[in-house]
Amino acid sequence: AGTGASAGAGAGLSVNSWGVSSNSLGMNSATMSGSPGMMSSVSDTSSSRTLDSPRGTPPYKCDAYGGRALACDADVKDSPTVYGSPDLARSFDAARLGLAMGNRPQLASGGTGGAYFLRGSDGETCAVFKPADEEPCARNNPRGRNVSGPGGEGLRKGTRVGEGASREVAAYVLDHAGFAGVPATSLASLCEMRRSPSGKDLGGGKLGSLQAFVRADAEAEEMGPALFPMHEVHKITQLDIRLANTDRNAGNILVQKGEGGSVHGMKLVPIDHGYALPHTLEDVCFEWEFWPQAKLPYSDATREYIAALDVEADVQLIREQGIELQPSSERVLRVCTTLLQRAAALGCCPADIAGMMSRPMPNRMSDLEKLTSRAASQAVAAVRAQDGLVVHLS
Repeated sequence: AGTGASAGAGAGLSVNSWGVSSNSLGMNSATMSGSPGMMSSVSDTSSSRTLDSPRGTPPYKCDAYGGRALACDADVKDSPTVYGSPDLARSFDAARLGLAMGNRPQLASGGTGGAYFLRGSDGETCAVFKPADEEPCARNNPRGRNVSGPGGEGLRKGTRVGEGASREVAAYVLDHAGFAGVPATSLASLCEMRRSPSGKDLGGGKLGSLQAFVRADAEAEEMGPALFPMHEVHKITQLDIRLANTDRNAGNILVQKGEGGSVHGMKLVPIDHGYALPHTLEDVCFEWEFWPQAKLPYSDATREYIAALDVEADVQLIREQGIELQPSSERVLRVCTTLLQRAAALGCCPADIAGMMSRPMPNRMSDLEKLTSRAASQAVAAVRAQDGLVVHLS
């Protein structure tokens, strides 16, 4: 796995609580501003290709859109009421300065969608940008995967092409107090600096997710899961269950080893949440379901965290942050959070809960799908009965 460090601390970035941006660096070659939305990647930048500029000069600017505020002041970074991220602010400023100095985005060598490394003034990767129009099955996918399913369906059932960036942001926003360790993520627009003969900025660009780059020693798939600390696995399981993640595999969990490469103090970092919060529950899948740690019940501390979750507040938070979810995805969040809370309170282990959510066979509904289908039918029947219509409840 490649490694990279968040680097640099720039000046001039100002984003309010809605993530509406910002000022430029004061350079006429590139400007940048930001808010939550982006994934970490671990592909080796040495084998990445560079986006070429027709002019060969620092060609990009980046503007940010809704989401958590970026904050880099020491007096606010530890406040539980502030949704800002000093890591993201530093990474963002470093990337903005790097763009201004001519460090062009580089397409990662791996993956199924467009993921571009942004480098700071020192040449070190500091952030990753994933354009919405280059997601798998999107029209501008750089890897030739540009054909979507019926109705614009994405690679996973219950997902739609172009929604990945907002899902990346939502996972970060809903990871309260950084419990699961989702890297700081923001929505941003990256565009080429195009000007008219009169000097007017012609605008345009790509909207996507921006995420602080995470230094890692490996991906989880490169190691045996028995080595991972129980809490590190459990913190990811509770997030995946809440978000009904349809794409959790060992390839999108980064491993940070302890001092001297020791397994002691090892941390796991979950990335790639573009297929979380689907519209349906038919493609939910967790690779960790079969890991030994998933067969153990949650610790008291994790159960306390789960019990304190307020799903209605979460739905409102997502709306306030300007993240657009369909009502069907909001229902998925409500259903899965409720399931997690009730099952954890009864002492169920993550594998038990995953078994309720995953389909035993592709054409057979999961237990949770059956329950939600039955509840939906009863709700429709109740509404029809209130309207004076004859209904038959099975």
